[in-house]
Amino acid sequence: MLTQHLIDALATCESIALQPAPADNLVLIDRDWMDACQTVSNILVSMGLVQESCRWQTMALDPSPNIATVYAHSGRVYISCEDWQQAIYFCKRTLELQPDNTNMYCRLARLYNHVGDYKAESQTIHALLQQQPEQATADGHYQLATVMEQHGLLDQAMECYQSAIATDATFLTAYYALGELFSTRGEQAKTIELLQSLTQQLPEEAMVHYRLGRAYRQGGDLEAALSSFRAALKLDSELHWAYMGMLNVLLQLEQWAEVVEVCRGVLHFEGELPWAYCFMGNALAQQGNIAEARTCHQQAFVLRGWEQCAERGYEFGHTWFSESISLWERHLLPLNEPVATRPPLRALSLGSGDGSRVCWLMDTLLRSPTDRLLCITADMSQHFQQNIARLSEPDKLVLRTADPLAQLEAFNSQGDRQSDKRSDEAADTKPAQFDIIYLQSHLKTSDYLKALATQAWPLLQPGGVMIFKDYQWQNPEQPEQASKIGIDDFLESVAVQASVLHRSHQVIVSKKGEQDA
Repeated sequence: MLTQHLIDALATCESIALQPAPADNLVLIDRDWMDACQTVSNILVSMGLVQESCRWQTMALDPSPNIATVYAHSGRVYISCEDWQQAIYFCKRTLELQPDNTNMYCRLARLYNHVGDYKAESQTIHALLQQQPEQATADGHYQLATVMEQHGLLDQAMECYQSAIATDATFLTAYYALGELFSTRGEQAKTIELLQSLTQQLPEEAMVHYRLGRAYRQGGDLEAALSSFRAALKLDSELHWAYMGMLNVLLQLEQWAEVVEVCRGVLHFEGELPWAYCFMGNALAQQGNIAEARTCHQQAFVLRGWEQCAERGYEFGHTWFSESISLWERHLLPLNEPVATRPPLRALSLGSGDGSRVCWLMDTLLRSPTDRLLCITADMSQHFQQNIARLSEPDKLVLRTADPLAQLEAFNSQGDRQSDKRSDEAADTKPAQFDIIYLQSHLKTSDYLKALATQAWPLLQPGGVMIFKDYQWQNPEQPEQASKIGIDDFLESVAVQASVLHRSHQVIVSKKGEQDA
């Protein structure tokens, strides 16, 4: 019934819009024409005919090219069409006629953010603040700061965060963001000073104490970090992030028994928590209780959705991978849908560790019989060898015991000419073959990691994903050797070709196609 009403309305408006315009009443007809075209456009959008709607919206502009409302509506229509460049054009035209249109500035800024033009987004927000000083709210300064930070303008971002705080002294998010920026710049003492002052202003705010604990931990003051985490939990016993921070510190202090005690208490009161099992398993392994540690890790993985871990009896003595499964699912699982129609997936693992990631990929992602995973590692741990023996389809895994960098250099120089009985299926490697490349980033120096990623990049398919394991890893005895240094240097070298999908404890990067680069 509704559809028929829409069709009837469409026919009526079309008949009005297509009437010839009398020369003696052109202004009135222009307005009628514009209204009729816009009505037709709206009806078509309601019917799901978005592309056709755009045509009618454009027709409305022909006799009346300087009506701001038409431009504004056109922008909304093109957003519905996901034609971002046209939407940007109409938003800009609207602002030329309505420079005080706050909503249009915000819409334009969001559009620039959507297409990745952060410089233009920043300029748009700047223009808003200059055009309308009353919009220079704490939130406005904060939004501008985030844009600046995304664009690498750290000094300007810092000023904007400080302006947000000056405008609203209770704007906690701005304090946290400013603290993170100080840390990014290596100014950990300033982060601590900022958060210390905040704990004095808001002594009952648990999250502030937690943030201070993080800052202390990053600065190496473990005892102070532990004290802050305990203070946060005293104020909010359900603040899981504070538990995690405290447990990380206790592990660093090698307080294995307390880690186990805390985890058992959390599990008793909170129920099945994957992260608690993960921490407890790591501590039990350090105590030599391998059997219970294995049970804990298996339970963590089961709770994260990897049932095969317990079914096949995989053994992981010390692992954090369960905390990354949701992240991998979000960015990797779309690659294998639908299994029946997609081409075979190819994955490359550089380094093996305990094999948890390799086994998860084999069980969860590489589901087609034609999928393959090539693992290149300089050495294989006992856990890894035990775990791969329990795979349901071991023939989909090809192992190479070799230095990963040397192997990749050989791939790129002459292709993989190793002959083995499965080379035709799995190990015949040529440029741009792999859909997924995973790097164990903590095993080597930052220079080695950058070189490894540089050699691996040509082997990644457009649209493929590269994963770095430990973005925050650092050698305590050699601070200059940090995985972050190598990863950031590499990302800068491929900035035009890469889209960063995720950056926290891990970094996940997608390779752009030629049309996107």
